[in-house]
Amino acid sequence: MSRNPAYDHDEDTYSGPLQQPSHKQQIDQLQNGFTVEQKQLEDQFPIRNHILFPDKRVYTKNGLFWDLTSLRLDVWAAAIPHGRAMLNDPPMSNLFTKTQTVKPRRPDPNATPEIHAAYTCHTQGRDYVAPPAQQNPAAPAPAAPMMCMAL
Repeated sequence: MSRNPAYDHDEDTYSGPLQQPSHKQQIDQLQNGFTVEQKQLEDQFPIRNHILFPDKRVYTKNGLFWDLTSLRLDVWAAAIPHGRAMLNDPPMSNLFTKTQTVKPRRPDPNATPEIHAAYTCHTQGRDYVAPPAQQNPAAPAPAAPMMCMAL
């Protein structure tokens, strides 16, 4: 009777139960493979990168916002080397669906015009584009028009 070579193995090499790495070791091994991508994402999406979320790191698309938690950053960074995501485009994942978005709070009536403009863009399903930085801080800045971008 011929045996299937796929099932042939040397039973003498088995030396007891397999040692599984701990969850922390597994996470550390996974993260070591994409630290460059993780750093690039953190640089591209720093905390306070959107005026409506002053204490968060967010990804914005079509007026929607995703809080870039460490888990989302890990998933995104791990997908980049495999071609399943790019620095400007997250991977197809349950973590980046419309149901996972965060909503900005309605601005206070005394908030700056820029915050109101950003919120208006959000309600229109567009991304807010901050006005260009002023070159000469001593000169009074002209009123910047609201800049929404449809993607």
